[in-house]
Amino acid sequence: MSRLDTILPPLAPAGSTDESSPVAEDLASRLVSDRMQAFEASQTSSDLSQPFTLHAEEEQRFLWLGILAKNATFTAKTAAILWFCSVKEAEVLLQRWVDQQILIEQQWSQSSLSPFQHIYQLPVSLQQVAYTGLLQQQLEAREAHGALVERYQALTHKRLWHTLEDDGYIHAHLTWHLQAADRCDEIHILLQEEAESGANGWYEACDRNGYTAFYCRDVDLAWQLAEEQYEQSPTQSIQLQCRYAMMTVAHHRVVRRLPAPLIGAFVHQQVWTPTQSITFFELIQDSQHEFEVLQSLIPALPTTYHPYILSVIQRQSHAAHQAQLLCLLAPLLEARLFPELLKIIRSLPADFYKAIVLREISAQIPTSLLDQTIAITQTLSPSDEMVAACGIVTRWPQTTSIYLNQLINRQTGEIEESVCSEFLVAIAPTISNAQKAQVLEVINSIDQPATRARLLIHLLPHHPGLLSVTFRTVCSIKDERSCAFALSKIVPYLSEVEIQLALNILEKFEDPLAYSTVLPPICEHQFAANITTKLLKIINTLPDELDRGQALGTLYPHFSPSVQSEVQGQISAFTNPTAKVLSICQLASTETSNLPTALHWLSQCQDSQIQFRAYWTLSQQRPKLLPAALTAACQITDIDAQILAFQQLAPLLTHEQIQHVLAIAQKVTSKDKQQRILEIVIPYCSPGLLLNIQALRSPHPKNQVYTSVLSTLKAQLTSSALKLSPWEARKRTLDSLNAMLPNDLLAQTLAATFEFTDKVDRAKSLSRLLPQIHPSQIDYSQWCKILHQLTALDYDTFLLNIPKLSPLMEYLARPEILHCTVQNMELIHRQWKH
Repeated sequence: MSRLDTILPPLAPAGSTDESSPVAEDLASRLVSDRMQAFEASQTSSDLSQPFTLHAEEEQRFLWLGILAKNATFTAKTAAILWFCSVKEAEVLLQRWVDQQILIEQQWSQSSLSPFQHIYQLPVSLQQVAYTGLLQQQLEAREAHGALVERYQALTHKRLWHTLEDDGYIHAHLTWHLQAADRCDEIHILLQEEAESGANGWYEACDRNGYTAFYCRDVDLAWQLAEEQYEQSPTQSIQLQCRYAMMTVAHHRVVRRLPAPLIGAFVHQQVWTPTQSITFFELIQDSQHEFEVLQSLIPALPTTYHPYILSVIQRQSHAAHQAQLLCLLAPLLEARLFPELLKIIRSLPADFYKAIVLREISAQIPTSLLDQTIAITQTLSPSDEMVAACGIVTRWPQTTSIYLNQLINRQTGEIEESVCSEFLVAIAPTISNAQKAQVLEVINSIDQPATRARLLIHLLPHHPGLLSVTFRTVCSIKDERSCAFALSKIVPYLSEVEIQLALNILEKFEDPLAYSTVLPPICEHQFAANITTKLLKIINTLPDELDRGQALGTLYPHFSPSVQSEVQGQISAFTNPTAKVLSICQLASTETSNLPTALHWLSQCQDSQIQFRAYWTLSQQRPKLLPAALTAACQITDIDAQILAFQQLAPLLTHEQIQHVLAIAQKVTSKDKQQRILEIVIPYCSPGLLLNIQALRSPHPKNQVYTSVLSTLKAQLTSSALKLSPWEARKRTLDSLNAMLPNDLLAQTLAATFEFTDKVDRAKSLSRLLPQIHPSQIDYSQWCKILHQLTALDYDTFLLNIPKLSPLMEYLARPEILHCTVQNMELIHRQWKH
């Protein structure tokens, strides 16, 4: 079964009376519709208790609606084609039937995505009435579907289906009607049509109208039909299967690997419909890229697609990917879907991932599911249970005592110290005075003073009496940065004496980053006026002018005017040009009088990275300098530094400025770094710029592999054209394979390969196995399975496997299959090289 079947359920046979579930009907009516865009429609069904009467002509028209696919939506243009009337006349009648509750009119949430003003749907029960009435007019189902096909084909140019105009219905259902009309051969002809551009006609028509998903389903159907005709026509069956495999792989190349954020942006900006994005997603072969695209789609897709997303998450092969996606989806998920989400959490293969997800999504879980949530945590290891408890106690504080008692009663070493710390931080806002003693007992059992200090700092706002022990613990931290960070958090609680003690500690620091962490909060403290002299003394002990200037610039807004003047003098005396430029610009960002001096020194700077840092600092308060910052960023030669600069600038850039960045990205030779730049600007692009990015990432097909494989096949074809008996030809083919696995070992190897969870790994393994397969060792069903699996390969790699497949193809069909394969390759290359 194709993965597209998860989005596009197979259409019911014409005239089927089976009633689907309400959920299935809703899914079908939503997905098998114009661009499968989720609609915001009233789902009110027709009031069948009220009889309706139609005159003869109206009744005949009503009956013809029964031939349409069940649950399908259609337009007045569809009805006009069925009824041989004008679109305006059809619209009037359809609107009257809506008023009479014979039809349902769908309203689309994004009407700009649909070229049709009104979209209709016939309730399933009424459709059955219409269909039955139509067949009672001496028409067989095959004839009725054939009549519909003929009415549409009369509107084409030279009977070529890709020339048919969109009517909001037929592109989604043409192959279904052809199959129902017993005209399956025409499906193969349809998928072979060539447009004036030389491209595949039906793909071009579907893609132009946003029906790419239906094109993919059509190829799947044709492939299935080709497999089913093997007994009647082995050669035609095998050659068609190979054609559809090549078409599938060629389409994968057309879809190409676009940056993952671009797909979400396409949906958000309405460049693509949700269905187009899902079609793209379903064709991705690389699991990592699939994960990245799904990350970008989750915030962009309507909530009606969340059941589908849950099913996709469930089938992911990497537990880490599943966990991240569940955390991303949970804040957007409706309450009714959380039981399904919890079911997926239970199925995760590792306790660690279960715990992480529960911790992160607890805020969104409905209270009605608390018992189920706790039940999942009780199946986890002690440490993982406490990880999950961090989220649960935040969401439901009444559970604090349960998990606190578990923490205290656990044996030493059962719960990791980091997990214990995380849990204590989580419960800090809610612990009672009675529980405080238990918590302090746990904290005191921790060896690292930095960890103990962090926990005490979280308790401090709720229990001020812990200040003394907290301050002593902070002062005992040996690591300078950790000590400075902890001091910066408790400064607001300190007395003047304690501030002086903190400064005494700072004087012993050697790490300049420690100063920049703790000095600003001290300077903002109410005792700042009394400690300015000591602060300046500490700063001036820094040996590096760049570090000294950063510290002075950070504290500058908090100094008195006289001290600010002193600071300006110190910075002006710097001998390091970089330190002088950056420090003066830092002062100018808060003090306008320093701006001329900053711009003067900046004009003397030749380093683009320093220029960017300086202009960026100034632009925070003076947006008019942002273009100068962009100019400097564009001149940075270190691509990694340039990417960081663009990352800072992107949210503030105009349409024209983003175009400039895209022009620079186009010149970047490294595709990975080019993609990093594109991903930075994508969230801020207009639809037009998004399309520019798509064009920028378009692949340029190379013909070397195609030419080489075609040459190999033609050589095989020449060899097979010799006048050999069928027995001799088969023996020569078999003898050319010199590394055969024994039957039992081959069966085991194939079975193991088919069980690979990653489809690309599965395809690559099969590719390596092909030369070792004796054609007589596999049956037809295995051949079909192998061919389907190989479509996970990229286009060139798939082509390289065709000569490996040729012995199997000759064995299963006639020798002329090679000639058919050459023709198929030439056709696909011609139609899909664009």
